[in-house]
Amino acid sequence: MFKKAKKMIKKDLQKRYEKMEDLFQKFEHRVYGHLEDRLETLESRIDELSDLLNRRLDQLAEQQGAAPKEEAAQEETNPSPEEEAPAQDDLCQIKGIGKVMAEQLAAAGIHRFEQLAELGPEEIKALDLEISGFQNRLERYNWQEQAQQFIAES
Repeated sequence: MFKKAKKMIKKDLQKRYEKMEDLFQKFEHRVYGHLEDRLETLESRIDELSDLLNRRLDQLAEQQGAAPKEEAAQEETNPSPEEEAPAQDDLCQIKGIGKVMAEQLAAAGIHRFEQLAELGPEEIKALDLEISGFQNRLERYNWQEQAQQFIAES
């Protein structure tokens, strides 16, 4: 009787295992099918975006090609003044100086690294009062040292 029960249990377990295996394979097939569909959708979207990017790059290349011609035509119509504007350094290269701060420094008459490097204590105090957001930035970010480094590099 024990052997008969053991055989029945073994058959039952085998049937359950086969059923679970079949269910797993069906599930796996559905998941893979869904993933393949999703992958195809994503690949087509990537192709669309790639085409769009290539068209935009072509447009930009055409605009850049046309821009020098436009500038040359504009220079011919607008003769340059005999005296050029004083050269300016890009103060935004200095850590702690953004576009707005560079504009405020330019409004205060500071356009070059040399001017920034040569500021005295009284001039710094005046800038602290004149420019909002300037307070202690010069010392905190070591603007004068950074300016001297840019001067040395050029």
